[in-house]
Amino acid sequence: MSATAAARFARYAGEPRTAGYAAIRTRAVTTLLAMAEQDGWECPSRIVSEGDKDKLLNALMRSQDPQVRLRAIEASDKRREREIERARNEEPERDPYDTLREIEELSPLLAQQLARKHDLDFQLSAEAAKAALVELEKEREFLMRIAADTACGDSRSR
Repeated sequence: MSATAAARFARYAGEPRTAGYAAIRTRAVTTLLAMAEQDGWECPSRIVSEGDKDKLLNALMRSQDPQVRLRAIEASDKRREREIERARNEEPERDPYDTLREIEELSPLLAQQLARKHDLDFQLSAEAAKAALVELEKEREFLMRIAADTACGDSRSR
């Protein structure tokens, strides 16, 4: 309701419009409105920026009243959780094939192995297939050297 209607409802003495105007600017009412907004209530008569909300909550967290401090901390935590959830929901879902194509640029062999592991129908391009063969040959040579070194080490120990 409007400030005037709220003053009438609360049976403030004097002119309701003046009483409502004065009441809405008191620290107590401002504090209550800020806490209500943190719980999801929106005040149609005023627009509070996110920065203003942060400043007010920070001020309330330094209050002498432990109840006010606790409520402000809880409201701030809820607000932060909602922001994190909102950001998480805004993150676009990545297409696994786009990811595989990115991996293919670095290691075609790895892209093909990941596609197989996750049962994805992913075909390497002709160029990537050639690069995968080169990669496989390098791996084979590396493994052959390790096997030879291991065999030499075993025969020396006898």
